[in-house]
Amino acid sequence: QNGHHPLPVLERPLPPPLEPLAPGAVAPHEIRLLGQFSVLRNGTPTAVPLGHAAQALKVVALFGRISVDELAELLWPGAEPGVGTRRLRNILWRIKSSSGDLLRRYDNFICLEEGVLTDVAVFEEAASRAFKTSQGGEERHALAREAVRLYGGELLPSDRYADWATGPREALAQIRLQLLDLMLAQALDSGNTQEALTLLEDLIEADPYEERYYLQLATIHLEAGNRSRVRTALGRCERMLADLGVDPSKKFQDFVHTLARD
Repeated sequence: QNGHHPLPVLERPLPPPLEPLAPGAVAPHEIRLLGQFSVLRNGTPTAVPLGHAAQALKVVALFGRISVDELAELLWPGAEPGVGTRRLRNILWRIKSSSGDLLRRYDNFICLEEGVLTDVAVFEEAASRAFKTSQGGEERHALAREAVRLYGGELLPSDRYADWATGPREALAQIRLQLLDLMLAQALDSGNTQEALTLLEDLIEADPYEERYYLQLATIHLEAGNRSRVRTALGRCERMLADLGVDPSKKFQDFVHTLARD
């Protein structure tokens, strides 16, 4: 923190349903926050604001809207009353000058301009369709795969230590994990061993401290008769548990004992 007032606690509202674009169409304005920060106009990268203007654009793009007072406090914590709000007028002008009509002030809020898409909102909408579909099997799997494809990477990696981005970053990463889990269940149900192995490696990379992924990996290799890969998967899990300083679960120990007995 900075020794001044505490930063406001920001909460992201549930995103409204997005109107799908026509095939081949691109949004007039798009703000990308996943994997990198960039602004696109009609599908082509354009200039992005710098400094406080960039931070303001990132915050509003992520949260959809934020009160003038909250945004001013976040950008200039501890500033005298009224100073931050006066500075915001200059910030909005700088954003418009460099990147176009992306933000607008509405009453006492700063909002995204209508028609501005963010990759976060597109990803969340795609994930919601995958989780909520009444279709099963391949249809759900295809929706989940498309949502995972739209996850461009960690949220705002250049702002990894910004308090306001921590909660949303973890939540978005968790949504991706849930999608991969959904795809894994379908791959296992349909007997698609190769895809299941690929998904498990993706899951382990994203969440290396989840024991069950290693056990599932070892189980698939055991069913295929590849005992050397079973031992490799178990060894990876044991090293992970040692890093955490925790003991293996009973399920893990039973698996190892059964393997040794057999």
